[in-house]
Amino acid sequence: MRTYGKYLSATKRLGKKAGRTLYQTSPGKHKMKRVNVRVNTGSWTLFGTLAQAHGVSRCYLFNYLLWLEDVGVGDSIVDTMNEGVPTFHRSYSYILQVDLVNNEVTRKLHCRPVSHFYALDYRDWFPS
Repeated sequence: MRTYGKYLSATKRLGKKAGRTLYQTSPGKHKMKRVNVRVNTGSWTLFGTLAQAHGVSRCYLFNYLLWLEDVGVGDSIVDTMNEGVPTFHRSYSYILQVDLVNNEVTRKLHCRPVSHFYALDYRDWFPS
């Protein structure tokens, strides 16, 4: 999240249709490998919010981040995205707007403050 949090909140949506959630494609005969990951509650909630705002499942977003890391995107954006400023906003609001009359669904992610980011480190939340 430190490497890609700001990138995910600033990039275009991964899922094209706001009314649907995009899931990863089936690997066919090849089975996906199970990966166990322990994530603190705040990071998991933020990760889920970013996945919903992008219109994708958490699993899809996790696979997408693994792919970005595999092709080296993290190394190329970490200095640009995080240089001189903290990694996260103070608060995130995810809004799902359903317009029944026009049969439209809109997903929005509002970050506050808009121009500043704050570093969140779960180690600061608990005494040593």
